[in-house]
Amino acid sequence: MEIKKQALFEVIELLQKNIDENLPEVINVEIEDFYWEISEEDLYNPVSTPEELTLGQLSEDWSELSRLMDDSNFPISYDLRRLSAILLILRKYSIGVW
Repeated sequence: MEIKKQALFEVIELLQKNIDENLPEVINVEIEDFYWEISEEDLYNPVSTPEELTLGQLSEDWSELSRLMDDSNFPISYDLRRLSAILLILRKYSIGVW
């Protein structure tokens, strides 16, 4: 599989538009704060069962991502993983909407 960066940006822009149009201004995530997390090695290895599950926390992920709004902070690659957890919960809140 090949993903072209410009195509990825276009998809992100389209999703941003649909999130803006189809989700409330404030999304209250209270019950689902904790989630199961699988190591990257296990996540992309469908032939074996994950050896270890750990807990991730959406509120912590969002807190870390929110730091990026301060100009003195810079993104790190792990922020993509944090963002993916936030996007997954948005999917739950938008099922059947669009």
